Amino acid sequence: MPPLRKALRDLSVNRVCNSPLSPYVRGIIIGRKLEGASNTAIAKALGLPKSTVDSTITLAPLREEGHSQPRSGRPPIYTDRDYRSLLRCIRLFPKYTYQQVRDSCGVDFSDGTIRRHLDKHGIRNWRCKHRPHLTEAIAAKRLAWCLERRG
Repeated sequence: MPPLRKALRDLSVNRVCNSPLSPYVRGIIIGRKLEGASNTAIAKALGLPKSTVDSTITLAPLREEGHSQPRSGRPPIYTDRDYRSLLRCIRLFPKYTYQQVRDSCGVDFSDGTIRRHLDKHGIRNWRCKHRPHLTEAIAAKRLAWCLERRG
């Protein structure tokens, strides 16, 4: 029979490697440090590496309520001006292809970037449907077909 789970603990005590600590665990580490425990004793008691406990205590003043700080991420490649010109172009010329949009904006957006940005502004399926050109002969045939089935 597996051991019983302790109250207020995660369902699985197996922590995934390189995942951030929960605010609850960070609170336990800080609480034990304030009680006077050493970093090594805290690490052994919680089953964490000593370096994790050290960095948690060192970075505690920078965190809000024990939550991780936001990651910086990759800086944006395009400016707000580029995105505004994309929107302006799409609204003015809804029949443009992706390549025509790139050429008129003067920016090298990928198709996915264009799609993602337009989706953010609620513009989906912005390309007009391709409709066949009707000649007089085809229009006459269509009318005859409809009149025939009108009943």
